[in-house]
Amino acid sequence: MFFALVFVLTLPLYVLSPLVTLPGMPKNGPPLDFVGAFMPMTAALILTGRSEGRRGVRMLLRRALDFRRIPSRAWILPILLLMPAIYLSTAAVVHLTGLHVPGQPALSLSTMAVFVPVYFLAATGEELGWIGYATEPLWSRFGPVAASLIIGVPWWAWHIPSMLSSDETSLLIALGLFASLALRVIYVWIFGGTGSVAAAIAIHAVTNVSASSVPSVPTNLAAPLLLAVAVAIAVKWTRERRPLPTSSPERS
Repeated sequence: MFFALVFVLTLPLYVLSPLVTLPGMPKNGPPLDFVGAFMPMTAALILTGRSEGRRGVRMLLRRALDFRRIPSRAWILPILLLMPAIYLSTAAVVHLTGLHVPGQPALSLSTMAVFVPVYFLAATGEELGWIGYATEPLWSRFGPVAASLIIGVPWWAWHIPSMLSSDETSLLIALGLFASLALRVIYVWIFGGTGSVAAAIAIHAVTNVSASSVPSVPTNLAAPLLLAVAVAIAVKWTRERRPLPTSSPERS
């Protein structure tokens, strides 16, 4: 129900997006993507309101700022540094190999400074749905790896219209599936280790800032390095059999 509702709520934006253009957008993305980012949160709030009432809605919204759940400051390092390291490393590989890929706009520091809070708001809109609502019940039933992959596929499909509008090649769109699966594993790992939805929001925002700041590297081109990190996390999970990070009520 949650996944279906996200797509239904986003459908009008898919239709209107080609009609709304703005030059110089990060990653050549459609401006309405920043509106669409709030559809997962909206779907989660609708379903939570139906099942848990206003109290459940308030509790879900509060999780956007639950940084106090983070058990150790050591988690700040992967949240802030992992994604910049991956995208800078990918840029270095592209430069050394002479690989030709379609670039994206080179943004000034002042422009990026404007988009940093925008990306955090957009990540909040997404992760209150994907992490705050959907992840825990799927983790409870199938484990963290399967939960990540189950969310990762519709998450990628949900972005396909945006990728098409951004003139990404078929190869980059295909790589987007692997990048989406890997990123979802990483975000769920951060959530599992911290118990904090806010931590997942933060690394999602840092991902978008990092991907937008390296003009020679389209977002999905980092898929190989993202997959390497995701596989390492999945192996670690399998060995640890990690339990749910929180004890919130399971949703059906």
